[in-house]
Amino acid sequence: MRARLLRESVRRGLIAFALVVTGCVVPQPKASLEARKDEAYVAVLSGEMPPPIDQVARHAWIVVHVPGEHDRRFEYGGSGGGGPYEDFTGGDVMVHGVVHPKDMRAMTACLERASEEARKRHPGYFPIPGPNSNTYVDILIRECALGVELPATAIGRDYRGIIGASGTETRTGVQFESVLFGIRLGLVEGIEFHFLSFVFGLHVWPPGITVPINPGRIGFATDQHVHREHEVDREERMRDWDHEPEKKYGLANAWLSLNAARPIDPAQAGTLAGLGTLGFTGRGLYGKTAAYGFGIDFALGAGVATNDSASFVYSAHIFPAGVGVTFGPTGYFGVFAGIGTSGATALIEPAVEIPIEARLEFDASRWARVGFRGVAQWNALATERQHSRIANPAFDEITFGAFARFGKTRRYRDYGYVGSGYFIGVERREIMGTAWIGASFGVETDASV
Repeated sequence: MRARLLRESVRRGLIAFALVVTGCVVPQPKASLEARKDEAYVAVLSGEMPPPIDQVARHAWIVVHVPGEHDRRFEYGGSGGGGPYEDFTGGDVMVHGVVHPKDMRAMTACLERASEEARKRHPGYFPIPGPNSNTYVDILIRECALGVELPATAIGRDYRGIIGASGTETRTGVQFESVLFGIRLGLVEGIEFHFLSFVFGLHVWPPGITVPINPGRIGFATDQHVHREHEVDREERMRDWDHEPEKKYGLANAWLSLNAARPIDPAQAGTLAGLGTLGFTGRGLYGKTAAYGFGIDFALGAGVATNDSASFVYSAHIFPAGVGVTFGPTGYFGVFAGIGTSGATALIEPAVEIPIEARLEFDASRWARVGFRGVAQWNALATERQHSRIANPAFDEITFGAFARFGKTRRYRDYGYVGSGYFIGVERREIMGTAWIGASFGVETDASV
């Protein structure tokens, strides 16, 4: 029984991982703005942010093309020039939509007014949740009725202040936003849930699953693509380095993942038969070699009981105290102590959790990174989750996990190293005296300075 559950979890994880590494979107048509050089158009584009956040964030801009004239570019904080696809971002550039206005002069005048209004409305700049460069482009799209939707990874497109509401880009729905949470409902856009700028939902047209990982959707899309070399890759390839960068401060890692898990014995797990969550995990070490460690993680999702009822699943922890040792470009071993909670409404009793985590991560090669973790924790205020059947009497619950990330670790000038890529992980965890088998996939970024 346990072997069958493990095989099923791994199989689903591998299928999801295959979708991600093949680009998430089928097909990916090649951008063709050059074929429109004799037409007047307005195009909305975005490019991957540079490593190590190239997997989870994009920067948007708008190009106005009139035959015989220099292209106009509407962009906040960019450095475009030399063509509609050129910008500081590098990597994958997407054309999200091309509009052919009946009156190009009127459209250009509208974009100019909207640009001035956007800068007055948001004179400041804040990367997450906004206002930022994507907030600026989103305002122009709405004010001038371009009807083009920015991807989920254009962080800042949904910024509406501390709290606010508006129509969707295509004017077929509405969205309600706050700094922490948001929701978007539209006949074209489908349904999206926003949490701390992470987006997850179901998209109606083109059909697909909206995810906070580039290009922002699993499924079908009409966005066109141009793939370019990142500036950091170009510099690393062309420059002769005469020394290794010195690690001055330490390193940090972050994971954004989709997770699924099933218990071996649902009767011991409050009848919870399985769960799925969207999670974020971050760890950091401050120090050249021996270092102070800290971290945070949280996850939100849903579970299904054996009677097919649904439950809200959550977890959140902070790790304010830790020690570790760094080695290699971005490798480390660390022990982190924290406090937090987790549970499933009406099924798994929430507890005050005190976890101690040991984590080892290192680059197996320039293109692959592996990691291992073990967690032992004590639970308070939840008698059902105390006195582990597996680790009793020492701990209340224990966890073991491992992952492999496939992506490039790059040298970033003389400052250090950055790495990013897709990962797949497996985990065995005990909750309420029964083992859970889980799988996860997502993106991981790391950097040392």
